[in-house]
Amino acid sequence: MKKEDQKLFQANDLIVFIIRNWKLFGIVALVAAVLSAIFSGPAFIRPKYKSETTIFATTTPSVSQALTVEDNPYRKNVMEFGEEEETEQLIQILNSDRIRNQIIEEFDLGKHYRLNPEDKEYTNLMYFMYGQNVSVKKTKYISIDVKVLDFSPDTAALMANRIVDLVDKYYYEVRRHRAQEALVVLDKQFNKITAELKGQDDRLREINKAGVISLELQVERLTEQFAIALRANDNSGGNRIKKEIDKLAIHAAEWLRLEESSELLQENLDLVRMQRDNLLIDANETMSSRFVINSAYPAVKKSYPIRWLIVVASVFAAMAFTFVLQFVIKSVKEIKDAA
Repeated sequence: MKKEDQKLFQANDLIVFIIRNWKLFGIVALVAAVLSAIFSGPAFIRPKYKSETTIFATTTPSVSQALTVEDNPYRKNVMEFGEEEETEQLIQILNSDRIRNQIIEEFDLGKHYRLNPEDKEYTNLMYFMYGQNVSVKKTKYISIDVKVLDFSPDTAALMANRIVDLVDKYYYEVRRHRAQEALVVLDKQFNKITAELKGQDDRLREINKAGVISLELQVERLTEQFAIALRANDNSGGNRIKKEIDKLAIHAAEWLRLEESSELLQENLDLVRMQRDNLLIDANETMSSRFVINSAYPAVKKSYPIRWLIVVASVFAAMAFTFVLQFVIKSVKEIKDAA
């Protein structure tokens, strides 16, 4: 017998076998459908409702970088959506332990999920349940979907929106803490430069009292008067002018050094002051780190369990099991009869 004919023969045998036992398969399918419909009902499986919110990260949540710093090569448009890097950073915050723990506390999820706080695995079970019901994923459009499943449609919506709201809180706590640390460093630098500048200003005033007011202008005028005295053969006047020039020469090098150093220190002080002002803005002012595209709202229909899918799967599974069982029984019987 050819292989094709053998396969056809086997297929025909299966069809004949099913037709002969159609009542059995029908009863099994009916019983499986009824039982699966009953046991997938709310009396046995608590239905869950899904709420979802969609957000985009911003280009930068730094107020100073976005609005106050001029000629900043890294400046970004605050009205634009963030790119891959900003999105990944926001996802990390959304998945952080701090947000998870606050959501668990605010919504009393231990009681809500009917967990026993005395159980030694309570924390692990809580985190597992949270992970099963809360999902934060990046979409192909570089947006972020926050999905929450819960037994209550209102709670699901409230949790999803609250998770998104907490992003800014913890984002700015981290940034504010960082800014305060940087402010301590800048304050030390500011005080150090201010003290150095004051010391140099005090020394310049002492040199001013010695007669050095504006070195370049004074040297220019005295040199001009000295030349006039020489042309007029005024030796007495020339000597007096030369003494003044020699007096300036005593402090000239120090005066020039102090003038140059003071200008440099003043520039550094202005830079530190600008950095302090920007950090103070970032520490005290806020700008949202996300654009909310869709807020979560209570679902009308449950998302879990999908009863029709459970019923269909159960019917097919029961029929397949029955078929295999009947086929085994038939094969065993044939073997016994042949023996």
